[in-house]
Amino acid sequence: MRRRAIIGALLPIGVGVVLGATVFRTDIAQATGLAQAVTVDNTAANPVPVKEQNTDPNAAGAIKVHEQGTAQVDASSTPAREAVERELAIHTLGECFTVPAGKRLVIQEVSGQALVHTGDSSAWVIQVAFGGSPNVHFLIAPDTRLPAPNTGYDTLLFSEPTTIYADGGANVCALDYNGNQVVATVAISGYTVATS
Repeated sequence: MRRRAIIGALLPIGVGVVLGATVFRTDIAQATGLAQAVTVDNTAANPVPVKEQNTDPNAAGAIKVHEQGTAQVDASSTPAREAVERELAIHTLGECFTVPAGKRLVIQEVSGQALVHTGDSSAWVIQVAFGGSPNVHFLIAPDTRLPAPNTGYDTLLFSEPTTIYADGGANVCALDYNGNQVVATVAISGYTVATS
């Protein structure tokens, strides 16, 4: 039964191959010759004509980019960003740097590490001035501890994405908030933009 089914399926295929190789050989060969290669050469001597579509009749040469009208592109309306990376050492008094005049600092991440006595916690303060007013931002170190090289100490680590603004000419300071740090560093990263 199974053998008959296989023979019944293969018989039409075999007949088709024989007919294609003998009777319809010329027709198949002619059909493959109908397809032709097309090459477009866009040279200065023979340019391909192009016409802009969907142009704005009210603005000469402007092309509409979507259904809301004509897009105005002006690079001067987007101030350039300058990357800022600073590492501040914190002892008992902290450390500061000054934002350049005519710029605004945007802090995007603050990370750090502190050496503390075993079991102590740690917190940092980032102090800035924005809009002429002093602002204090608190950063609490999570309980991410690594063994310190010396017995009796732990190393605390933190990394915090944030958005903190500071005026040009203002000091940006990193301070030990709770006084538990033996020594610490804070890294600030972000960018400055021109304000004038």
